[in-house]
Amino acid sequence: MSWGLSQQLPYVIVEPGPAFNVLGENKGVEVIAVEGGDVSGNPGSLDLLTIRVFGSPAHTPTFFELVEPFFSSDRSIVPLEFFYPVGVSAAETERRNLQDFEQSQAAAIAAAKTALPPELASGLNVKLNLASVSGPSGGLMFTLGIIDKATAGSLTGGKKIAGTGTISPNGKVGPIGGIDFKMISAVRSGDRYFLAPKENCDEVVGHIPADLSVFAVRNIQDALDVLKVISADGDITKLPVCSAK
Repeated sequence: MSWGLSQQLPYVIVEPGPAFNVLGENKGVEVIAVEGGDVSGNPGSLDLLTIRVFGSPAHTPTFFELVEPFFSSDRSIVPLEFFYPVGVSAAETERRNLQDFEQSQAAAIAAAKTALPPELASGLNVKLNLASVSGPSGGLMFTLGIIDKATAGSLTGGKKIAGTGTISPNGKVGPIGGIDFKMISAVRSGDRYFLAPKENCDEVVGHIPADLSVFAVRNIQDALDVLKVISADGDITKLPVCSAK
């Protein structure tokens, strides 16, 4: 019986991870450093959200370790191959995740420049510093952070705003995984507003935590339109939300 409880099983445990304010610092270094823009103070926060994954092909959780997350509302058990495809080493998987993250940062810079005046975009030099994160899901928040730090005024109006989504160089927002956990992470970080990819709406409906307003966005302009209303204390009831099909 004890052997069965300690036997490793082909699953990982997933839970909400930390939030990183892209307008602030991480480990004493600006997450987004911008030169050549009309840089001003940036009150509020634009939180980039993460998830934590416990387990790897070399060390998966035991039956005993899976009992608590099985009954948890903010932790989940996911098949190992969802994060570590069969036939792909853990090292290769991590390399691909880091590559996705680097490509996401490059796409965020390109997308931000499409939303800025051409004369400003042409002289903009951006450096992104967030080595503790991988994957492409921070693209939307990086893009918004670059725009906020490169222009006068504030996109947040001092509000705490979170979001997630991939970004393409032309500003299209794409879906991500683990959005239910990222909404929990947002609440834990004190965020009241959340930008979600429109393509993730089927996973959003029915899973929104109390005291969190979630708005559906398809592209960077949608996100900027939402922030404009939030920052001005406008009527958020008219903003696009996810609805059941």
